[in-house]
Amino acid sequence: MAAKWIDNVNRKLDRCQVVQMSGRQALYLIASLPGKTAPDKRHQQRIPLGLKVDDVGSSEKAKKLAFRLEDQLEEGSFKWADWDKDKLRYSTNDDGFLTMDQFRSLAQEAFEIKAARGDYKQPDEYFKVKWQPLLNKLADHRGSVTNEWIQVFLNTQTQSNKQTHASVLSQIVEVQALKRFGLDQKEIQSMGRGYGKSDQKTVVIPSDEELLTAIDGVRVPHWHWMCAMLFVYGLRDREVADCHFGTHPSSNGNLLELDVRQSKTGRRVAYPLEGTEQWIKDLDLINIKRPTNAKGQEYGYTKHLVQAAAQALTSNKKDGRGYHRRPKLNFKLYTFRHAYALRGDALGYSIEDMASSMGHTARQHEDTYKQWLGDRQRRARGDRMMSRLSDG
Repeated sequence: MAAKWIDNVNRKLDRCQVVQMSGRQALYLIASLPGKTAPDKRHQQRIPLGLKVDDVGSSEKAKKLAFRLEDQLEEGSFKWADWDKDKLRYSTNDDGFLTMDQFRSLAQEAFEIKAARGDYKQPDEYFKVKWQPLLNKLADHRGSVTNEWIQVFLNTQTQSNKQTHASVLSQIVEVQALKRFGLDQKEIQSMGRGYGKSDQKTVVIPSDEELLTAIDGVRVPHWHWMCAMLFVYGLRDREVADCHFGTHPSSNGNLLELDVRQSKTGRRVAYPLEGTEQWIKDLDLINIKRPTNAKGQEYGYTKHLVQAAAQALTSNKKDGRGYHRRPKLNFKLYTFRHAYALRGDALGYSIEDMASSMGHTARQHEDTYKQWLGDRQRRARGDRMMSRLSDG
């Protein structure tokens, strides 16, 4: 005979039921579920909960799982992967949250899942650079993993680490479906953003004329070419190591379109904006001069390229003879990329088109540039109105 609490719980459920098998202590959930090998076919199936009816706390844990299954069936979000025995064991711990040891174990598993499905071109390197530093820091935490704790943890990091760690944490939550523990992927993603108006210092972006003058002052051919590529195509500094004119399958040989083969967001096409194509000729961009080291070897798509460029172009540190270098540029290399984004906005390109060319999402583009876009749009409208007034 089923325990009385089981009947009380089942009266509140429409799509599933808690059952105790006749003559056994074990508890199950039973519902019409998609087949494990044929998801399009549904039939009555059992989910073992790993609980015994007379154990202390079993009633609350079974109730919690039953309502979770009820919600998933109502939302159409049921997946067998969410109901394996290990995840059920984690989800029924006494405080209802993941411990850090459990979370780190799930994080390792999440990375292996993403690597196996080909999300990373160089999984070992990506784990070493992005995931391992985070897991090392998490090892010192002994409490439960909650959104609130993640917020406190991220706020103790540098802005760069904050964004990286938030990205990895949100991937773990997504892959392992940890929403059931109260962890919110979108909320964690938003915790890492640092380009919002409230977070970021206002930065003055030089005009295109000022940037062209700065590029003209860079005399070393390969650094001159690199700066010009960042300026015309809005590239990230590292991307100049593996970009090619007209070779992307979608370009049909159009030499103005740039095939950016290596990027942190994958291969893409970058293009010059209308009215700026003459710069490709004036700056001699088709005649490729990739940055090289003292031995004449190209740097390749590595952080060494970025370090060398920053040292050669923007550093004022002492050189080997003890003299302070005079920076060729009085702004960061990323300023060229920012100028490209604002140029596209002023020319009327959509956020989606600009984000596609620059290799990030429309949401990221809007968040990154919202401190400038409104002012630039307002000025552009004013200029057009003044032009029409003078023409009249």
